[in-house]
Amino acid sequence: MNKKIKIKAIVIIFTVLMCFLIFNKILTKHGNDNNIELKTKTLFENISQSTNAKVDKYIIYGTHFNIEGNIQIPKISDISIYSVHVVAKNLDGKEEHLTCTYSYKDNILTFSTIDKINKGLSLEKLEASNYYLLLKVIFTNSEEKYYSFENTQNYTNMTYYTIGNKNKIDLKFDTFEKNPFIGLFVSKSDSLPDNIYDIAIDASHGGNDSGAKNKKYTEADIVLKYAKNIKQKLEESGYKVFLSRDGSEAPNQDLSDVYADNGRINKIQDSHSKLLISLGINSSWSKKRRP
Repeated sequence: MNKKIKIKAIVIIFTVLMCFLIFNKILTKHGNDNNIELKTKTLFENISQSTNAKVDKYIIYGTHFNIEGNIQIPKISDISIYSVHVVAKNLDGKEEHLTCTYSYKDNILTFSTIDKINKGLSLEKLEASNYYLLLKVIFTNSEEKYYSFENTQNYTNMTYYTIGNKNKIDLKFDTFEKNPFIGLFVSKSDSLPDNIYDIAIDASHGGNDSGAKNKKYTEADIVLKYAKNIKQKLEESGYKVFLSRDGSEAPNQDLSDVYADNGRINKIQDSHSKLLISLGINSSWSKKRRP
């Protein structure tokens, strides 16, 4: 076999191999898409179609998701509501539970998980998967019913990035075969957008506001030094850190209004950080005695 024939054979083999790999990839994706569609259909077949839970409010505070709303559930003689939960259920049936406070009057069940700071559905603990938020009502006869959520407040979709840039979570209001739902679609993340941070550090005072001081030191200078040190240590551990001020402000700049358009509070808010470290110190006029 001469050299030209060998090259031609290699090209043919390579072409056939690439076609096979591409075709196999298409079949795999098609199979996965069909599998997801089937699992989603099965999930919604087990959800009550008689009514939907209406979302009055939802919040993401720090790393936790919370929600409140209402749903119409007709009274059944001798049967009452035992407990109410918000669950994030994935297509494999795994559930993350969040117990609600609730009241029931005139066939209206009002529910809420917004009662404690830093409590709720931890977005940090969700594994990469498609989750659907459902209202789970357990009755005194041990019957369990699931209800989908309906967006009645014209909320828009949003995206959350977990601390340390592990996962991206797309919170979506959508419909499946005319059934409204809230979905939490968790996928792996490679990088954070420029305006998204993990942790914010607020070094108090600054500019013409020195804070506590004596003849030698000012609170503004001390906390800024600590803020920069903490920022460096956190970044070395892989976190993206935002400083509410970095010392570049002019000595006579007025930073006293932290709620101004360019104040420290609004800067922190715009950083989309999940955690906040606030630094401040107090002066003391006591004399420390030596033993």
